[in-house]
Amino acid sequence: MIYLLLQTIAVARRHISSTNTLFCHGWYQILDLIIHGNHNLPPMDNQPRIWAEKVNNMLANNLHSPYGPFWGPHFVQIYSPDFNFDKAGFKTYRLVEQRLPGLKSIFQLGGVGSVGMQSLYGISKLAQLIRFCRHHEIPLHCWPFDGWEIPKNKHLLVEIYPALYNKGPKSDVSDAMASTAWFLEKVSTNSLIDILSPDLTYQERSVASIEGWVAGVC
Repeated sequence: MIYLLLQTIAVARRHISSTNTLFCHGWYQILDLIIHGNHNLPPMDNQPRIWAEKVNNMLANNLHSPYGPFWGPHFVQIYSPDFNFDKAGFKTYRLVEQRLPGLKSIFQLGGVGSVGMQSLYGISKLAQLIRFCRHHEIPLHCWPFDGWEIPKNKHLLVEIYPALYNKGPKSDVSDAMASTAWFLEKVSTNSLIDILSPDLTYQERSVASIEGWVAGVC
């Protein structure tokens, strides 16, 4: 998700020429840029809806398009736009979302099954968690951004998709309980490493290491 946001920002800012240039600074620095912004980019400030609207306007202006990619109910852009992703240079879906049909694009902010707004809020919470862990010297490994190999001496943070783990009634509580039970079972059977080792080519793994990946998607 961070990858798609940064590709969006790259086009909006117009002075980042490639993904490689963008990520040579490290994903922590990129995360900090999203949160705090700079003279070309608005800070998120725990207001992702406003942030998405500003980025939409920047993209529409730079691409000479009537639309930006973000849309959803209760948003300025209500319906899915005819946005030219090819011209923008990034895609609607990450590799993991192409691998597991049914996952929604982060650009959909609201609606049944969407996670776009939660993802944008989550970016701020992720930054807060990382700062907290660093301040208190709590070892944290953000998979797969910090590496595909799982260290034994660090807390592990992964992206989840509750529908993968919850096969019963759906609610926030049941999703949380089912996800927790699923991961506990993987830990108790020593199969956690297996579900965090997706079947990817070298090139796909390179892409997923900056796009992110969902635990349990093979």
